[in-house]
Amino acid sequence: MDRLAFHRDGSLLSFSVLLSEPSSFTGGGTIFDCLRDYDYDENNKNNSGDDSSEKVHEERTHVEEVLNAEKGVICPTGQGDCVLHCGKMLHGADVVENGSRTVFIGFMDVSPRLFTPGVLPAACKDWGRMDVAKKQYERQTGVIKKQKSKYGWYSSKNRWSIASSSTSSSRDQGKKLVIPFLPSVSYRADSEYQRHHRLLTEDLLLQDILLPKALEMDGNSLRHDSVFNGDITILESELD
Repeated sequence: MDRLAFHRDGSLLSFSVLLSEPSSFTGGGTIFDCLRDYDYDENNKNNSGDDSSEKVHEERTHVEEVLNAEKGVICPTGQGDCVLHCGKMLHGADVVENGSRTVFIGFMDVSPRLFTPGVLPAACKDWGRMDVAKKQYERQTGVIKKQKSKYGWYSSKNRWSIASSSTSSSRDQGKKLVIPFLPSVSYRADSEYQRHHRLLTEDLLLQDILLPKALEMDGNSLRHDSVFNGDITILESELD
């Protein structure tokens, strides 16, 4: 396949390692909804320090090298480069335009003892609400357009059906409940409205999913444990 649609993984952490030579293909890369139209300066304007420092300059240069900010695609520049991310972030694979791109993909689970209780279910519920809102809009607009109805929906024998002028007349009052096509159905299905709320939920998930200060669940209580002796080390390496 030459692309992969947006999705969320079952694992908390996911990674992909580029096995092909970058010069052997064009396009491709891991695309993230949250990185679309990413602006480095805008997202780092509140950081302390001198923006002209060598470290900041190097970081900005690296971001510009690997990130297609317009589309939100991370494109590794070297064979063996790895993209590690939270699997719950909405992501996919951008289309490979020419050549062949081979990647090694892995999924890593994290012990539920390290999860903050209720955070992941709450995020899934919010994402589900957005999906339901979109499906509701598609169903209503599709049927209304097909039937050329302007009267909304009615309930009859525990089933929702399209309303017509006859079903909304006075003689049917009390028998069928007419549901108008509310403006809220339209704006809740708007792509940018949905994206905004998806990203808010992702942000809260990333902040709260893991217990702070290495608190772990021990039965029904919390306990203090040392994870990596209190240190989390980010390793940067390349495959030979």
